[in-house]
Amino acid sequence: MWTAHHPVVDAYECYKKMPYDRPSWDILSAVCVIHPDMFKVGPAGEITVNDEGMTTFVEKSDGKSATLSADKSQVETLQDYIVTEITKQPKRPYCRR
Repeated sequence: MWTAHHPVVDAYECYKKMPYDRPSWDILSAVCVIHPDMFKVGPAGEITVNDEGMTTFVEKSDGKSATLSADKSQVETLQDYIVTEITKQPKRPYCRR
């Protein structure tokens, strides 16, 4: 790795003791904006959030939301892409304050 303290690795280590495997919705959301072709898009629908913060998705033809999924080959492509992108050295070093 190009640095002893990578900002993404540091953030995940602060979140929980390593090693662990967890869903990465935040990173996947960013990847979807750049590469929507890496995902399967489900039907339109509506998302609601209850008082406990849990979300529910209901299909609705005029909905403004959709679910994303990936088959096995897409998952492997996504994993490779994410690891490559978040671990490569930036053109400008990030600022540590």
